[in-house]
Amino acid sequence: MRARVPLRLWPAVDLAGGRTAQDLDGALADPRAAVAHWVAQGAERLHLVDLDRATGRGSNDALMAELVRSAGVPVEVSGGVLGAEDVERALGWGAVAVTASSALWGDPEAARALAARYGEELQLGLDLRDGRVVARGTDLDLGPVTDHWAALGALGPRRWVVASAGADGRMTGPDLAGLREAAAHLQGTLVASGGVSTT
Repeated sequence: MRARVPLRLWPAVDLAGGRTAQDLDGALADPRAAVAHWVAQGAERLHLVDLDRATGRGSNDALMAELVRSAGVPVEVSGGVLGAEDVERALGWGAVAVTASSALWGDPEAARALAARYGEELQLGLDLRDGRVVARGTDLDLGPVTDHWAALGALGPRRWVVASAGADGRMTGPDLAGLREAAAHLQGTLVASGGVSTT
């Protein structure tokens, strides 16, 4: 059984079409306002997501770069990160960590090579829905996660971002069963993402 670790919350700001996605009342539709809001609330770190790049609809590169540089706190970046070029772009903005897309597991050899090239600045994304590995925002389905645990575990201690794809953006709570299974198979630090909305 693992020792309990301190709970740390990293607010996520998702961008689509230059606006904040999933802003329920419109008050934080401007990503700059959303970032400023979370920092004012005491956020010590932010997770910034380019949903357009993740879904192949384009990118918000200029705005992402601006937000990373002006946030005033460390910023993680994700969204469509599939190779070294994507990692280097985000690191060039000043991101402290970059999360690789879950789609990377469709090419295990490329995934291993990317993981070997970068240390803690690369977080490995794993999107789960109903026990299957998917890539949020796409139709990609890489099959049961049970088929992937051995290869994932062989990567050794890493920083993992395990996302509850079915709960993401719905504020209904995360997939606790999926997170427990991930914690049992993966080594290193596990970041739970998707559906987290209350204490």
